[in-house]
Amino acid sequence: QTLRLNNNDLTGALPTSVQDMQNLRVLNLSESEIGGALSLSLYFLGQLESLDLSGNAFEGSIPTSLFRSNFPALGEVRLDDNDLTGEIDFCNLEKSIE
Repeated sequence: QTLRLNNNDLTGALPTSVQDMQNLRVLNLSESEIGGALSLSLYFLGQLESLDLSGNAFEGSIPTSLFRSNFPALGEVRLDDNDLTGEIDFCNLEKSIE
């Protein structure tokens, strides 16, 4: 399943109900004005192959536990052009992809 709402004027925070879309493979919410902290509800999207949240107003630190979950098919993550701080633990992400 794919959800592409990129290049819209979406505002506010990422809704926690995104965790209910557990079969989602592509989530693209880029180039909007979605803001606030990255929601840990993304943690439940274990089928993701592509996550693009670039070009938004996300701020704060990248939750370290976010990419420690099981993302066996995740091949693309775009978080650029936000106000995020911190690091993604690529070692743990690689282990979950293998």
